[in-house]
Amino acid sequence: MGEDGGDVASMEKKYEVSWRSFSSREDQGIPDIADTLELDAAGYAMLIDAKGIIRFKGPESKLDADYEIEALVQQAELLSK
Repeated sequence: MGEDGGDVASMEKKYEVSWRSFSSREDQGIPDIADTLELDAAGYAMLIDAKGIIRFKGPESKLDADYEIEALVQQAELLSK
């Protein structure tokens, strides 16, 4: 369920979310995603390459997003050729 009681799919459609998202279902006995991923602060980022390997996991403030994302895009383009 989303914050306002709606399910995630309807919230994504309502707010035109174009990226994959998730919500925790702790109320259904499923551990909170932040606990599962061992995230200890808000503002965390995960950068995952085309092979599904986590290349960065940590505070957003430590991520040089422009540089690192561009490098992963270039790698993915090479893999697709």
